[in-house]
Amino acid sequence: MSRPFKSFFDFWTSDVKDHRRGLAITTALAVLGYAGAAYFYAGLVGFNPVLNLHQLFFVCPVCPCITSFGDPTDKFIGRTFGLGTMNAIAFISIGWLLIATYKGVRLLKSKMSQVLSPTHP
Repeated sequence: MSRPFKSFFDFWTSDVKDHRRGLAITTALAVLGYAGAAYFYAGLVGFNPVLNLHQLFFVCPVCPCITSFGDPTDKFIGRTFGLGTMNAIAFISIGWLLIATYKGVRLLKSKMSQVLSPTHP
């Protein structure tokens, strides 16, 4: 087997624990995205959000305040799934960007400490 394919298959078969952790983080961020959209539009189905509108922006940054006609339950479900998907994508993207930045800084610090540490023969 050629080297590129071997490294590709090694990547997917090694570190199963890390892959499960990554999947759990992604799932948690997606659930937070949908929960944020549901909380943002909870007023449509009778729940009174504790946060005011300025604080709700951080719960669902992609959710606009929409006034329209129709059944409140249908609007709640449609907006939660539609805008919740965009909110989940935003949460996943920002979350993994923060994780990658943290890991990159940690890796850079460890490389720098190896370079700057005195070596003894």
